[in-house]
Amino acid sequence: MSQQQCPACGSYVQPGSQFCTNCGAAMQAGTGAPPPPPPGGQVPAPGYYQQPTAPQPGYQQQPPYPPAGFQQPMPPQEPPRKRKTLLIVVLVALALLLCCGAAVAAVLIFGDGDGGGSSGEYPAWELSANQRRVVAEFGYPQTFNVYYGTDPVADTPAENGELPMHRFEVWDYYALGSRFMFKDGAAVGTSDAPALPAGTEFPMLKPEEFSLGMSLQETADAIGALPTEGADIAPEILEGLEVYIFEGQVTASFDQGRLVGVETVPVAPEGSVQ
Repeated sequence: MSQQQCPACGSYVQPGSQFCTNCGAAMQAGTGAPPPPPPGGQVPAPGYYQQPTAPQPGYQQQPPYPPAGFQQPMPPQEPPRKRKTLLIVVLVALALLLCCGAAVAAVLIFGDGDGGGSSGEYPAWELSANQRRVVAEFGYPQTFNVYYGTDPVADTPAENGELPMHRFEVWDYYALGSRFMFKDGAAVGTSDAPALPAGTEFPMLKPEEFSLGMSLQETADAIGALPTEGADIAPEILEGLEVYIFEGQVTASFDQGRLVGVETVPVAPEGSVQ
């Protein structure tokens, strides 16, 4: 008996076999003619076992490598916060000379000054009744500004052409969101105080601790620290005007060696945004 030929792969098998020993396909009875070719028109060669192909998993294409010399851009970083420079503090201090706004048009005009700079020549400042009531209700201000100057809008010059000296004060209560303004101890107006971040530090000082004419040493004693920075301000315009900064929280202005202004400032915690 002649051998049978597998209808799938064309291999020859023993007569009577029900399955092909090469590819495992079922043998068909008949003439042994090969079946029609599979789709695609490709017929395996005789004696060749075609391994069934399994679907391959999807291949994720690797992203292209960046070109040579390429650097991944870094996200923008917030620059470290720095304390106010002397110039900024001084400009703020001078701008606050007009802090009373419509209530008081204050222009600081310094006197001649004899250079003594001793508080013994000037009486120590005492809180007015209005200021004592504010302190009794809200406590001392968290920061304050005290400046001595003239008020040419409200005052009439004396016979010698001079204007009287006044004490202008601004008290800030950030927790209340309020700012109180005084002229010679009398309340002249209020405004809104800006909000500050949590953890802000304030100098523990009182407005009545500073009076017109105090020397630099007396001012340092009242603050409890020595100045860390100092500079002459516009000597070609105001000769003898000096500004000193104490530990970044207090700015004191002197004319011919005598105190004419004090400003205390809050210090926000590192990394905070105001």
